[in-house]
Amino acid sequence: MLVEKISNISFGNIFYDIGFWILAWLLKTNLLDNVQFFVSSFGSFLYWTLSKIIIWILPCILFFKHKNIKVSDIIITKDKSWLKWGGLIGILIAVLNIIFNVISKQRIWNVELSFAFLNAAIMAPLLEEFLFRGFILNMLQKELPFYIANIITSACFLIMHIPGWFFMGVISANFYNLTFISIFILSLIFGYAFKKGNSIKSSIIAHILNNIT
Repeated sequence: MLVEKISNISFGNIFYDIGFWILAWLLKTNLLDNVQFFVSSFGSFLYWTLSKIIIWILPCILFFKHKNIKVSDIIITKDKSWLKWGGLIGILIAVLNIIFNVISKQRIWNVELSFAFLNAAIMAPLLEEFLFRGFILNMLQKELPFYIANIITSACFLIMHIPGWFFMGVISANFYNLTFISIFILSLIFGYAFKKGNSIKSSIIAHILNNIT
């Protein structure tokens, strides 16, 4: 039964990630924001990059090692379709974003030389895709049908954004303007790219193209 399959999946790492991610935000907003270095663009970039590596990536690597799963198998694949699917889906997302930006009279490209851009364009897609598609979705789909695994992963993806919205004071606005729905749908699309490309490299490409438009 589906419930039995879900119960066989260990969600310990997921709960760990969510809990410690909230603690990372508490530390940043209540303590480190009083330190000039961590308020700076570079300091903030360094803090969040290290936090994601420590909270998200290292536990996944330890889990893979415990299960005798090679991390390289999650990233490297002989199947070249990852480029096709990641590129096609990413371009489609980018085109839709550009159309929306033009209609709403916003900047077409979110491209600028800054640590914030480096985080959005490179680090966030790499680290988030490793956690959500490389680990969570990859593990869930071993026990569940892909579409259910993708929905659960996307719910986790959305939940992981909520602490940041709360501490930045935009949680009400992001629920009012339905940003939470777009985040959930994007995660479903990234999951589809991962599935079709058989690699997190395809979802990383799609994620990057979304973030720069």
